[in-house]
Amino acid sequence: MMSAAGTVGLSYGVILHGELVLTDNLGFRDLENKTAPDEETIFPICSMTKGLVSSLVGMFVEEGKLDFDDRISDLLPSYDPKTNTLKESARLSDWMSMQSGTEPYQAWFHSQNNIVFKKEDAMKIINSLEPVTDLRTKFSYSNWGYEVAAQIIHHLTGETWDSLLHSRIFEPLGLGRTDAKGALDDVDNVAKAYTVLDDGTPVNIRRTPISGATILGAGGGVHSCIKDLLVLYKEILRASVDQFNKGNTSTSGSVFQRLTTTMSAHSKLPGPSFRESTYGLGWLRTQLPNQMCKISPNLVVLGDEPVLGEDSTPRLLVAHYGSMPGAYCGVNLFPESDALVVVLSNSTPMCDMADWSIQLITQTLFDFPVKHDYFDWVRRTVDKELEWYPNTKSALEDRKAHGTKPRPLEQYVGEYRNEGDYFTISVFAKGENGLYMQLQGLEEEVYQLEHYEHDTFCWLQPRNELVSRGRWVLQEPEYFLFSFQALHDSETIDRFAWVNDPGVPKGEVFVKVN
Repeated sequence: MMSAAGTVGLSYGVILHGELVLTDNLGFRDLENKTAPDEETIFPICSMTKGLVSSLVGMFVEEGKLDFDDRISDLLPSYDPKTNTLKESARLSDWMSMQSGTEPYQAWFHSQNNIVFKKEDAMKIINSLEPVTDLRTKFSYSNWGYEVAAQIIHHLTGETWDSLLHSRIFEPLGLGRTDAKGALDDVDNVAKAYTVLDDGTPVNIRRTPISGATILGAGGGVHSCIKDLLVLYKEILRASVDQFNKGNTSTSGSVFQRLTTTMSAHSKLPGPSFRESTYGLGWLRTQLPNQMCKISPNLVVLGDEPVLGEDSTPRLLVAHYGSMPGAYCGVNLFPESDALVVVLSNSTPMCDMADWSIQLITQTLFDFPVKHDYFDWVRRTVDKELEWYPNTKSALEDRKAHGTKPRPLEQYVGEYRNEGDYFTISVFAKGENGLYMQLQGLEEEVYQLEHYEHDTFCWLQPRNELVSRGRWVLQEPEYFLFSFQALHDSETIDRFAWVNDPGVPKGEVFVKVN
């Protein structure tokens, strides 16, 4: 399965009835030096971070310092969103359960895991997020709710979310190889990061720097290893079972509190489901038999996933999964069986290998009567992902108005900034090669703009070129178009629109500043 997907290295651990059943380490943490991972190899745990941050908030709720249902405007003076409804009514639980109604705005990371927004611009960005649905009406996955939580934690305590995770969770549990501060440069046994070309060839890319040192770290900035995570999640499982069974908000001898709130359902996941399929505060809840991971790229690519646990006893699954360029991961907790499965990997292959791996392990662990061929699901996902570039190119070609010409290229040249004044895109001409754009002045973020139609230019590149740069793929065709405009039908180009979020079809507008 790993070879078919293009996954370079993967580690996992399994606990059943409270006892360690198995750990295994496959492939390479460092392909170039043929170094295998082990139980102490550090990987990103990406969005699995969210459940830890919600536990941190739970501690402050238990201490009476805030409540999950407090209004953001009462907790954070700098909170000034675009609508009165968001300002006057949005609660912390709305943002943390992905029900704020704002756009996900994934424009924050680009080539080689560059995080292009500054940490100090966090509130500027939060306040400028476009509303795309009404508050509290629809689940829409986003990292920004956990940046909101991080800002509240800092305002409330004067400390950062990452330092508090260390002092209040990692250190008491003895998690010596778990980090939220981004302090990995001098640490040994850290997995390298890889993406995968169309033919399965791995390409080494820069590891994600997301952490307490960057913006959005609270949504995905923890790094850890299987050894530490087995300790961590075993304790979360113990405390959650105790609190749900006894109706308590804390557990004797445990750092984890208010798990009956963070691990309970707050929003319904998209799509029909006869059984529970919901999101809490940093946790997914799924009642098996069911499709296991409704936030996995596998489901996005295929439009389908197997029903795990068919013809078996219904079983509650509390979980989270995560991804960044060069990493897929996931954790499944089974409270009724005192069981858990954790999977970490160091690749962005042609499918979410952590998802398929954790499903296969779960199927085997509980010996479900209906067995799925996960190698076949891997193959199908890979085949479908490889259709993305030709399909995207074809869709753009089909929509194109043929026979149009651009203005003289110098009319498009200039520095453009978005409405929030935190995102700069420069457009420049380069010799006879045409027009280029550059994100935030970064040398690694230069892309050629090819004329598409009228005043619209395209920066789509073949999948191999994009993933070699460490970029995410699978975006909609419109993502790769810059539509330049002249204000009030004048002859002077002064702005362009970029649809970097499909929920905002008008696109984000960048205005020329020179």
